[in-house]
Amino acid sequence: MERSQDVERVVVDASIIVKWFVPEKGYENAVKLLEEYAAGRVEIFSPSIATYETLNALRFHPHYKLSIHDLVDILQTIKDLQIIVEPSTQAWSRCIHLSLEHKITIYDAIYAATATEIDAQLVTADKTLASKLSSMQNIKIQIINDSI
Repeated sequence: MERSQDVERVVVDASIIVKWFVPEKGYENAVKLLEEYAAGRVEIFSPSIATYETLNALRFHPHYKLSIHDLVDILQTIKDLQIIVEPSTQAWSRCIHLSLEHKITIYDAIYAATATEIDAQLVTADKTLASKLSSMQNIKIQIINDSI
């Protein structure tokens, strides 16, 4: 992955991507991040599992009932954004290590592993995840409710 000069890199998890499609708490900052991406001021990446997690979270969202058409449109939008990356074998290995070391799910660990692999900040709305990863020395974590 070739890095653009002077452009911040971030890895977003599904908790952020969901906020791009439904106006739940913290969505304003999530949308602001997406606008920064559209303007070319930030590079956004997310491991392939984000597509599954996002669609599942939206399918079973407690406050917003999305139609099949809505979910298909969201899937296409995620693909069109071209942010989804397939984690490398090295990232998966790091993911397993992080999962065991920090007592987090493989699902959560792959976001952190992807961020460390591409030297990016991890952006999440998951305060529990951020807390569990706070002891990591080689990753910066941004909770979406904070300023971006």
